[in-house]
Amino acid sequence: MLARHAPCPGTLDQCAGCCCNSAESLYSCSDCFTLLWYCQNCIVAMHQYNPLHQVHKWSKEFQCKESIGLADLGLTIQLMHEDGKPCSSMGRSRDLHVLSSNGFHRLRYYLCACDITHLHPQPATPRKLIANGLFPATFSAPAVAFTFQTLSLYDILNLYGHINIKQF
Repeated sequence: MLARHAPCPGTLDQCAGCCCNSAESLYSCSDCFTLLWYCQNCIVAMHQYNPLHQVHKWSKEFQCKESIGLADLGLTIQLMHEDGKPCSSMGRSRDLHVLSSNGFHRLRYYLCACDITHLHPQPATPRKLIANGLFPATFSAPAVAFTFQTLSLYDILNLYGHINIKQF
């Protein structure tokens, strides 16, 4: 129980990553299976395909864990195209706020510049968000999205617990 809230003695001295040999590891993830502590580069690399995990930074000053977003640590993901193919272009980045079952996240993604007819990279369309497992809150220039797991959770709570959308 204590290991979930504070690092064991000596675990912050060395990053648990495979081969970075960083001398300071201050980051852990409460959604990952292990309770290991990593340096900033390793925690970002580990979450390239799990950008909605809850990451915490150990505060040496206050001796407690503080929530920190992966976007704040430098994680920027590349969304797939509407047809499910990976996007190879990396334009500027844009933020998308995502409500997941484990909280609200700021997700930073690269704008797509694959289509040569566009002079400027385009933000994610609603169809592109849906193809990436996110449901847009609006269909005109979405800036907020929900994961399908969150929508499923609401559906279950609404049907069986009679929880309305305001209570959710």
